[in-house]
Amino acid sequence: MPCTMMLAFLFGMKVVADLNVSTFLAKDAMHNTLPRRLQWPRFSKADCVKQAGANQAQCIPCKKCIGREVTFQGESQCDGEVVNRFVGNCKRDATVLASQLFTPWHFCNADGGCPQGRLQKFRGRVCWAFNKGNFTRFSGPAGVCIKEHWRSRHIPTVRYALANMQHGVNGGKNTADFVAAYQWSMEQRKSWGDRPETVMTCQLFCMGQQACGKVGDCSCGQECVRMSALALVPPNDHRNPRPAPAPAPPVQIPDQKENSTELAGFRKLGDGACLTENNGTGTLALVAVANLDACQRLCAIEGACLAIEF
Repeated sequence: MPCTMMLAFLFGMKVVADLNVSTFLAKDAMHNTLPRRLQWPRFSKADCVKQAGANQAQCIPCKKCIGREVTFQGESQCDGEVVNRFVGNCKRDATVLASQLFTPWHFCNADGGCPQGRLQKFRGRVCWAFNKGNFTRFSGPAGVCIKEHWRSRHIPTVRYALANMQHGVNGGKNTADFVAAYQWSMEQRKSWGDRPETVMTCQLFCMGQQACGKVGDCSCGQECVRMSALALVPPNDHRNPRPAPAPAPPVQIPDQKENSTELAGFRKLGDGACLTENNGTGTLALVAVANLDACQRLCAIEGACLAIEF
């Protein structure tokens, strides 16, 4: 009996010792984790976002200036309105990834090639252009060097970015924030002053086609024609869906551009609102435009339109 009690006593002491060691290790782990946790982007006090440990020049400011930035006593100030750069929270996974992908100095070589890292995970980078949530291969210094895919998400890749922008809940928000980060990256390249060839523009992206919009959100070719024509159409009152009446025609000489028939395939049928004949059915769609030239252009870009009257 005394032997049994002694064994029970020794076993209890062992359990208590193990618990003390476990508690000590837990406290030590928490003590070491807390400083690392405070270094994570979402817990950083800096008003910008980047990967923990990344160069400070990769930190994308959470705010942007709508207006003109001026320097006063060595500090940059906004002569205008300061607004949020991102649609979502500034410090989150999508913006951290965007800061890694669109690092300003990760531009391509003149021949479209990219510098390669020493380690395997940093090799295989190729040149890309980014626009409206899509990556396309590019050849020129205005591109961005990014690895297409890697087995781990710890490396920023094109496929990881696409999956982020196709997220079922936050995909639209993430795409808008990727565009904002890409625009910031090109603003940084432009601010260098000595490397203008590295700055992507809509003209470069559209490769000779008509270009419109802002970098990262460019439109090309016929899309620009359509947008220009629709910009001439005044918005309708939501409470009254009927088109607004066309403005009274100005006094003009016969050869003035507003009543010109320079576009091939058109002849003047009359004066008034813009009427477009739809697909040969005789159905006329009434659209309010500023002049005959705009009416002709609307018809020209719509495949079903066969005739107009203005």
